[in-house]
Amino acid sequence: MRTQKLLSLLIIALVVFNSCSSDDNGDTTTPDPDPTLSDLREETTETLTSGTSKFWRISDAQLTANGNTIDITTNFNVADDEFIFSGTGESGTVVWNKGY
Repeated sequence: MRTQKLLSLLIIALVVFNSCSSDDNGDTTTPDPDPTLSDLREETTETLTSGTSKFWRISDAQLTANGNTIDITTNFNVADDEFIFSGTGESGTVVWNKGY
């Protein structure tokens, strides 16, 4: 009985030491941190501008409230509006040219 307890304790100790040894392999890499707000702004500006001034227009617009949806894509105040994104990094700007 005493030998069985000693053998069980030895097996548990080996498992614990073996699992801890994988932490000691010298690998000090850490996972990539979450992006900062500044990083996200820069990425968004780059996506919208591709490094130059870019025109964007609304191609599809819907209003949704209380389960009802209205398509307003062809409304005069939506169809001819355009947005101009420019700049780089955090200095990106947007200009809204209202239609008629």
